[in-house]
Amino acid sequence: MATNGRIDGLNTIVNSRFETLVTNVNTANKQMLERQTIIDEKQNVQISQNTTDIKNLGHRVNDLDKSLSGGIASSVAFAMMPTITEAGVKMVSMGTGYYNGQSAVSVGFTGTDESGKYSFKFGSSYSTAGDATFGAGVGFRWK
Repeated sequence: MATNGRIDGLNTIVNSRFETLVTNVNTANKQMLERQTIIDEKQNVQISQNTTDIKNLGHRVNDLDKSLSGGIASSVAFAMMPTITEAGVKMVSMGTGYYNGQSAVSVGFTGTDESGKYSFKFGSSYSTAGDATFGAGVGFRWK
């Protein structure tokens, strides 16, 4: 019986320590799950913010592309305005341009002085991107 008493006592100690170990493991698992839940929530918020930022960046790039295309169309419209080279002549001119889905129209005034040595040109354009541009130039000729 003494042997059985020792074994029973040893079993009680082992069972008690095993139950403590199981409790500690369960507590650690619960804490890890809670921490993982917090991490997941923070990551979800960050992913959502990143997704929003990427969408906003995409809109900004599209707006920039539209604006740049409008500027190029305006440049083409300016370039298409005829220029006077005859001395003493003045002219009102118009031009139009198109680039990458954007159109522009320009109106300008150009001319030369009576000697033909000096010429000038100025005008403005407006694109379908909603941008207005203005420009002017002066030229001096000699032999």
